[in-house]
Amino acid sequence: MFLIVFISSYLLSSTVFATINTEALRDYSITPGLHSSISQGMKIEMGNNDEWEVNLGINLRFLDKSLENSLLPRQSIVFTSDYNLGELDTKKDSSSGFGHLRWTKYLNTNIAFELFSQYEFDEFNQLEKRILLGTGVRLPFIYSEVESFFVGASFMLEQEKIQSQVNDDNNNRLSIYISYLKQLHSKAFFNTTTYFQPNIDRLSDYRISIQNSISFPLNQSLDLSVSNSIKYDHQPLPGVESFDLTLSNQLRFNF
Repeated sequence: MFLIVFISSYLLSSTVFATINTEALRDYSITPGLHSSISQGMKIEMGNNDEWEVNLGINLRFLDKSLENSLLPRQSIVFTSDYNLGELDTKKDSSSGFGHLRWTKYLNTNIAFELFSQYEFDEFNQLEKRILLGTGVRLPFIYSEVESFFVGASFMLEQEKIQSQVNDDNNNRLSIYISYLKQLHSKAFFNTTTYFQPNIDRLSDYRISIQNSISFPLNQSLDLSVSNSIKYDHQPLPGVESFDLTLSNQLRFNF
């Protein structure tokens, strides 16, 4: 079933806003301690702009010791960053990037507390900056070495500015997500995460994002990841379309 969902989303179609999917980085099967990786890949985006990008990413993960009788860590810290350089509608070179930091503390095997912050910019979609600061809870409904299912809900402060604006736009948003991870075979994994982010002050202003990825190891240090995302913004920024599709592939070196 999960393969049908993944393939269908490729065929349907299209990033207005960047919902950073840290779920793909939550590998609790690795040993406690600090883990790092560097990734390099290519993206094709369709929707607001027809563009291609090459990107470079850095990921850092810290896992504490596991809870008693559980695979879940007592706490984890994830930092992920990404810089993209590409061609916009064959006219000019443009860039985009982000940095995301998230701390997760498991109070017990049923609930975790989270804090996160994020900064991003996107010349492709005229986004000068977006800053997020949020906190919330994370609930593990299923967790094993081969399958997991999580639900999370957060409150976040959002500040954004597009290139044509003089003042910043400040919003209060909820971020609700569901995430499913399934081991396909050996160390190959499929992950799908859906985000729903309504503006608390204007409920008609909401965003939906579906992000899918399949990753598998090429050797002990090198992974290949193929992913796509479909994003919808019900009240997009001026001059920005509601739908976007992103297709990407990445090589990740773990050390």
